[in-house]
Amino acid sequence: MDSSSHNEFFVNAFIADLERTEKPIIRAAVNALTAVADSSAELREELHRRMRDPQVKNPWAIAYVL
Repeated sequence: MDSSSHNEFFVNAFIADLERTEKPIIRAAVNALTAVADSSAELREELHRRMRDPQVKNPWAIAYVL
């Protein structure tokens, strides 16, 4: 797995963690994604898309990242 795929795997895992119910896991995901979001327009676009998805359980967590 190259570093780009590796990073994408972790970003996707953190995005999935935003939907968890355990606040410490959500908090860790928010912190990790916030560190990446400034430099990734693609991540910000994905998070904006998810904010508009009515199936998302924790839109407030996404808002913290953005």
